[in-house]
Amino acid sequence: MSISKYVITGPSCCGKTSVIEELKRQGYYTGQEAARVILKRYPNEPDYIKQRKMVGLQQRIEHCAEERDEVIFLDRGLGDMKAYSKYLGVQVFEKEYRGIADYDAVFFLDPLPFQSDGLRREKDQAEADLLGEKVKEEYLRAGVPVIDVPLGSVDLRVDYILRNR
Repeated sequence: MSISKYVITGPSCCGKTSVIEELKRQGYYTGQEAARVILKRYPNEPDYIKQRKMVGLQQRIEHCAEERDEVIFLDRGLGDMKAYSKYLGVQVFEKEYRGIADYDAVFFLDPLPFQSDGLRREKDQAEADLLGEKVKEEYLRAGVPVIDVPLGSVDLRVDYILRNR
């Protein structure tokens, strides 16, 4: 079985979840954002525990996707988690991140104005942009093509992604 795995990512507040929801509405298989699930479920755990749980959940999400023979769009991926771990000073175990190179491409969304929602780790636009660049660097370092997705409506962004995959 061979699937195509694409990551939808970018800095916080770039519209990832809205794009993923529209892809799902159009019938594409999508993977939820593991980080958001873990941050909601374990808000008081130390960063190193949350990061390990996020990686584990992301790997399970991707493993389930591999059992299907279709395209999957992921709301963030392992490269995001590796970048955040490094930024937070959490020890990175390279073997946990080997799957980064398995993505067909990463679609990097340009940011929208930053808004805190109580779950975001970034405190402002500058930090969100910095982390976004670190995320992009992790994918590029792994040899994954990164395709910049310009600002636009959700429909325009989804059309751009589907034309460029």
